[in-house]
Amino acid sequence: MGSSEERAKQNGQRKDNKTTEREEDTCALKRARCFCEKKKKKKERNGGNHQQIGKMKRKKKKKKKEEVKKGNASCVEYDSLYISLL
Repeated sequence: MGSSEERAKQNGQRKDNKTTEREEDTCALKRARCFCEKKKKKKERNGGNHQQIGKMKRKKKKKKKEEVKKGNASCVEYDSLYISLL
C-alpha cells in the first residue's frame, strides 16, 4: 500500500483522489494558458480580432444602404424630368 501512495504523490494526487489546493491552482493556470493560446490561434485563423471584422462588415452594410438611397433619389428625379418632358 505504501507504493501506491508514493505513486499518487508523484502523479500530484492523494490516495483518495482529491487534489490539493496548490495543485488545483496550477491546473487552473494551465487551463487559462491553454484558453488564451486557443484564442490567439483562432484570431490568427480569422485574420485579426473577430469583433473588429464584425464592425467593418456593419460599416460596409450602412454605406451600401446610403448609396441605394442616393440611387433611388436620382431615379425619382430622373422620372420627374422624364414625365415633364412627356
